Amino acid sequence: MAESRTPAEIMASRCTPATARATFTFEIVAYSLHKGMRKGKFITSTPVSVGGYKWCIRYYPNGISMDPSMDYVSVCLELLSKPADVRALFDLRFINKASGLWSSLYSCLESPRGFSSPDEDFAVGIMKRSQLEGSGLLQDDRLVIECDLTVIKEPLVDETVDVQIPPSNLSDNLGNLLKSGEEADVTFKVKGEDFPAHKIVLAMRSPSSRPSSMDR
Repeated sequence: MAESRTPAEIMASRCTPATARATFTFEIVAYSLHKGMRKGKFITSTPVSVGGYKWCIRYYPNGISMDPSMDYVSVCLELLSKPADVRALFDLRFINKASGLWSSLYSCLESPRGFSSPDEDFAVGIMKRSQLEGSGLLQDDRLVIECDLTVIKEPLVDETVDVQIPPSNLSDNLGNLLKSGEEADVTFKVKGEDFPAHKIVLAMRSPSSRPSSMDR
């Protein structure tokens, strides 16, 4: 049988994804007074910084589409940093904090979505106006938009770890331990001469500790 050889060292490294997470809100006061804005016109929240990138929420009171038959409101998550190329997980939703009622507009939580600039890049969620106004999401003519955002940053790779493995010389170590008598916990007297020994080594070499043919 070929002798098994143990490597002198094992080298390993680890890649760990780094993330930055934040939840931010955009409150639209006097919702009903914004209903007359033309289609494609939007209101922008104050920019926030998440993961080293600038983001904002856009609210389109009368939707993005110029089709007059489409009576929708639209909400966007926009990447403002330019140039940039980033991936993110997010949930864009309407929420009534007083009642706890909420409705997701655009959710991307299973697999990161890519955002890039300098071209305008944003995720768009829409809801029918009739659905919104009959849902209980409005509170005192106020609409609250909330975004839960997780930015996937550049992965971190740990430095190489060297694990030193001692050589396979257990028999030599045990022999040296026996010769030195260090940490001996039992003594044999043979013809008036003392022989120090170790209980654990005796147990290892005892026939009762070895597997019998029935155990194989």
